[in-house]
Amino acid sequence: MKKTHRLPVIPLAIAVLLGVSLACASVSSKDEPPKAGTEKPLSQTPANPTSKLGEAVENLGYSLTVTKIEDRPSANSYDAPKPGYKRLGVEIIVGNVSGAEPLDVYYNYLNLVDSHGFVYKADYGYEEEDLAMVTLNLGEKVKGWVYFVIPEDVTPAYIKYKIDSDNFLVAGLGE
Repeated sequence: MKKTHRLPVIPLAIAVLLGVSLACASVSSKDEPPKAGTEKPLSQTPANPTSKLGEAVENLGYSLTVTKIEDRPSANSYDAPKPGYKRLGVEIIVGNVSGAEPLDVYYNYLNLVDSHGFVYKADYGYEEEDLAMVTLNLGEKVKGWVYFVIPEDVTPAYIKYKIDSDNFLVAGLGE
């Protein structure tokens, strides 16, 4: 009869548990919050924009101005808002004042935020004066209308334009 060598079960179980514990500890240490002063802000969006309608705001060399805001009922029945909602038009100017890179302008980079913090996405209006989708080089601007379907009883607070994944242009809508 041949002799087989078996490792004792208890020391093997302890070794496996120790290895798993060390692996988990090294993973969780990577997930710890960064040290003070090294945090990267999730957004450059101020809580309460101080700009008013008609005033340009700048961030990272790009600018945003909201020139007009008004109810703009749809001329087409297929994109009319459902009952209890309205279609709001916002005329804006986006510019590359001194940005290091060209700025891509798309209507869907814009959001409207109401006084309660609810965010509404922009809709394309299919109208002649809509915001053009362009790339702005240094010194260039574009002006046009963007539309938002919002509940009739909300108060629009500000417009937010996404420059990149971490930065925004934010223009207040107050008078």
